[in-house]
Parts: sequence; C-alpha cells; structure tokens
Amino acid sequence: MVVLVSYTLAEAAKQLNVTSQTLLNWKERGWINVLKLPNGRYRIPADEIERLNRPQLIETEGGSN
Repeated sequence: MVVLVSYTLAEAAKQLNVTSQTLLNWKERGWINVLKLPNGRYRIPADEIERLNRPQLIETEGGSN
C-alpha cells in the first residue's frame, strides 16, 4: 500500500515561509499541485513542498559574454 504524505495549507505555508493565501494564489495560477479532499479542503503533497524548497536556476536574457 502506498501512503501519500501531505500537509494542510497552514502547515505547508509555514514550511515554505509564505501565507496560506499565497499557496491558494499559486494553485489558481497552476504553479503548484494540490489535492482537494471530498470535504473541500486542500492538501499539499510532501513532494511538492520538496520541489518548492529546491534552489532554482534563473535564466537571464543574453547569457554570459
């Protein structure tokens, strides 16, 4: 049996140093994957939090000389 670890919006927001509203905004923009439970509440999968905590490479126009 596979067990999916997930967090409430408040728990995920605390781990990511953002607000719950920010997570909802990101969800609306399609920037994060969320689970919607039958009771209408949202959960953030643990692997999504790990992805968001990884350092990101930022590409700039023109590259290096």
